Amino acid sequence: MSATLRLWPGRLVRRRVQDWPDWSRVALGVVLVGAGLTLLPRPLSALEVLGWAVGVGAALWGVLELARRDASLLRRLAGLLAVAAGAAVLLQPDSSLGWIGTVVAAGLLVTGAARVAQVRSGTTGSRVAAGLLGSAEVVLGVVALTWPDVTLVTIALVFSIRLTVLGVSTLLDLARHRDPDRVRSEPDPLRRSLRVVWAVVAFSMTLLLLWSSVVLRESTPPGRFYSAPAEAAATGPAGELLRAERFTRQVPSGAEGWRILYRTRDLLDRPTVASALVVLPRSSGDHPVVAWAHGTTGMTRQCAPSLLDEPFSAGGFPEMMPTVVERGWAVVATDYAGLGTAGTQPYLVGRGEAHSVLDAVRAARRLTASDRTTSTLSDRTVVWGHSQGGGAALWTSQLQPSYAPDVPLSGTAAMAPAADLVPVVRDLADTDAGTLFVAYVVTAFADLYPDVRRTDVLRPAAVPLVAEIAQRCPSEPGTFASVITALSVKNQAVLAEEPGQGAWGDRLRENTPTDPGPSPLLVAQGARDDLVRPGVQAAYVKRLRAAGHAVDYRTYKGLDHATLVEKGSALLPQLLDWTQERLEP
Repeated sequence: MSATLRLWPGRLVRRRVQDWPDWSRVALGVVLVGAGLTLLPRPLSALEVLGWAVGVGAALWGVLELARRDASLLRRLAGLLAVAAGAAVLLQPDSSLGWIGTVVAAGLLVTGAARVAQVRSGTTGSRVAAGLLGSAEVVLGVVALTWPDVTLVTIALVFSIRLTVLGVSTLLDLARHRDPDRVRSEPDPLRRSLRVVWAVVAFSMTLLLLWSSVVLRESTPPGRFYSAPAEAAATGPAGELLRAERFTRQVPSGAEGWRILYRTRDLLDRPTVASALVVLPRSSGDHPVVAWAHGTTGMTRQCAPSLLDEPFSAGGFPEMMPTVVERGWAVVATDYAGLGTAGTQPYLVGRGEAHSVLDAVRAARRLTASDRTTSTLSDRTVVWGHSQGGGAALWTSQLQPSYAPDVPLSGTAAMAPAADLVPVVRDLADTDAGTLFVAYVVTAFADLYPDVRRTDVLRPAAVPLVAEIAQRCPSEPGTFASVITALSVKNQAVLAEEPGQGAWGDRLRENTPTDPGPSPLLVAQGARDDLVRPGVQAAYVKRLRAAGHAVDYRTYKGLDHATLVEKGSALLPQLLDWTQERLEP
């Protein structure tokens, strides 16, 4: 990625410091090495510093290109663009990172085209090398446009490496008393051969990168099933069944599966639509319902569990679906409005999630009341939820008496619930993967609440990074890019304010359930959970109990956020027994 590499002209800097006193050169070398090694593990830790460095580097590179006597028209154009881009970045170093990737991509396209133009002259080897390297730069430019956040990570990584190398070179120059401009010469034939070999390798690696980019962007877009006519969503009662079709993925033998589309209401009580999965035992009799509120599967439409290869596992459903069916329980699993269907998913927004859960049960009853299936549902319902869904389960219990009195609840089981949102989000900001979840929270709240603005919550340089992360599902190959970004940046470099401050803090507190209704409540927590931490959960349960709510709070040694609901967890048999007691007639 030669355009990126040139953003930091190290040789020019080394040439300027060769006449400095020895002690100052040593100090400079140590500082550069220290800075480079500090940034190397998390190259996006200092976003604004990166903006300044890229601005200076781009401007200097552009000047050097314009100063070349043999520069072609395209190379001069690239130089002008680099100078202009560098100046623009220096004017706004904190907010310019959103389009630096685009500038780099443009630079790659222009310089690549300039290289390709060189195939018209020179030796055969030089023409081959120019064509291959130019084509590689053009492909890299296309990839950079496709993955702007990864491009930014790459720039930051190159910057940190260049700092380290420059510092080491400065120290070596001093130790060896070398002239930094002296370049070891090699026989021309060997140099030409090495250039061709490098061009072949670079072009091959670029094709591999392009193929990987195509594979990583693969996802399953929602089909026609998830799109209801506007009038269908706007009229009729919440919970009305709009569409149903057979479904088989992760449906155990002895059961039939359905995918349904139904009416519901958003957090402002406006009509909308949502999708859900329904698993019905084939045994006779009225089947009690386990209403499932899934954990995090992403923010956008294609992240709906019903679209994924493993719709129940992806959202953290306890690994015992066959046992649930054997006990004669039906499962009604909402996707939440905005996953699968159009609109913004109410991620950690309690009312919107709870409405989707309760209206899914209503719609499932209408499904079994139709002639599509012979199975029937009883009026006994228990809500299960994990993580995001644990908080949704608590909100379902809180809102059920007023929103859906026709869906009485026999109990609510919240597993590692994201309930007390201010400390939960604050803790997420301290974890390696926290940027992914913080991106979802910020996106949802900024889209759904006018008083929560991204520019208030996020540092300007982080806005484009968060936007890119929020577009990917954790189950998609493309989430690899989100993980790279998340591991490259400290969350303190993402957030402009603490989660408890400002309008965002007010909305987080507003979406913390404080009155989880009269039905029995089980809260399960892994003692090694580093996403929803046990101390936060214990303090939340203590407040519920102080307010007069009976909470069956259970902690499990050695289990973390995910293993709490995985096979072998001590919770699973207890959850089955607890649910059985609630659902017995």
